[in-house]
Amino acid sequence: MENYTEKLLNEIAKNPLEEKNYLELSNIYISQNDYNNAMDVYKKLLSFSPLCVEALINAGSLAYYAGDYDAAINFFYRATEIETDNFYIYFNLANAYCETKKYNKAFEYYQKALKLDIDNYLVYNSIGLMYQDMNDMIQAKIYYQKAINFCPDNSEAYMNIAGIFMKTDCFNQALTNYLKAFELDKNNQQTALCIANVYSSLSNFKKADEYFNITENIAPFNSKCYICKGLSYSDRGDNLTALECYKKASELSPDNPNPYILSGNIYNSIRDYEMALECYQKADSITPNVPSIMILSANIEALRGDIKSALLTYRKAVSCSKENAELKLLYYDLLKDFISKKGEENV
Repeated sequence: MENYTEKLLNEIAKNPLEEKNYLELSNIYISQNDYNNAMDVYKKLLSFSPLCVEALINAGSLAYYAGDYDAAINFFYRATEIETDNFYIYFNLANAYCETKKYNKAFEYYQKALKLDIDNYLVYNSIGLMYQDMNDMIQAKIYYQKAINFCPDNSEAYMNIAGIFMKTDCFNQALTNYLKAFELDKNNQQTALCIANVYSSLSNFKKADEYFNITENIAPFNSKCYICKGLSYSDRGDNLTALECYKKASELSPDNPNPYILSGNIYNSIRDYEMALECYQKADSITPNVPSIMILSANIEALRGDIKSALLTYRKAVSCSKENAELKLLYYDLLKDFISKKGEENV
C-alpha cells in the first residue's frame, strides 16, 4: 500500500491535473483512517477542478463526520448546483442543516430528496428525528410511523417511537415498540437494555432481569447495562446488589463518574456518610470542577458536622458556577450560620 501511495504521489507530481489520481489517493487515506490527509487531497483537487462532484460529496461527508457542519453544507450545496437530481446530496445536505439547527432549510432539502425517492424510509426517519430535536413529538411520531409504513423491518423507527413514549411515561406503549424493534434485531444491545429498563419501570423485575441478562450476553463489557441494573435494584430496595452493579460499571468504565455518584447516593440514604463522601470525592477526581458533584460532597460534609470543609467545597462550586443564584444562597446561608455559631462560641 505504501508503494502504491508513493506511486500515486509521483503520478500527481507528473500530472497535477489528473483527477483520478487524487481520488484514488484520498480513498487510500480514508481506508487508513487518515481523514486529514484525505481532506487535503480533496481540497487540492477542487482547487483546479471545482466541478468534481465526487470530490465535493466525499469532502462534505468527511467534514460532516468531523463535526464541521458548516463546511459540509458548503461542499454539499456546491454539489447540488452541479447535479440537481442526486438523492444522496440532498439527503446529506438536509442532515447537515439539521445539525446546525437550521430546520427550515433541512426540511426543504429533505423534501427535495423525497421528490427523487418518495418511498425512502431513511428520509422519513430523519425528519422524525428533526421534529424530535425540535421537541415536536406529535410530528416526530407521524414521520417515524411513515418510515415504518415504507419499511416495516425498520427497527430504528420503532426504537425512536418507543423513546418518545418513554419520555411521556407511556411505558406500555414504549414496551410494545421496543419489543418489535428487538424482534427485528436480536443483537441490538441498546434495544435489549431499553426493554429491561421499561420492565423495571413497570415493576416487572423478573422480566427486567431477563433482559438485563440478554444485554450482558450480547455486550458483556457494557458498563451502562450495569448502571441501569443497579438503578433497578436500588428501586427494589436491594442496595447491596445495586452497589455490586455500580462497582462492576466502574471497573468497566473507570473514567465514568456516574457509578461513584450513584454509589454515594446509596451510602447517603443509609447514612454511611464516610463512604458517601469517599464516592463523591472519587467522582470529583474523575471529572473535576463539576458544581453538581462538589455540592454532593459539601452536603455530606455538612451532615457530618464539618461545616468548615463544607463551606470550602461550596465556595469552590460557586466559583465554577458563578451564575447559579441558588447555589450562592445556599453557600451564604451556611456561611451566616457558621459565623453565628462561631460568635456564640466566642461569647
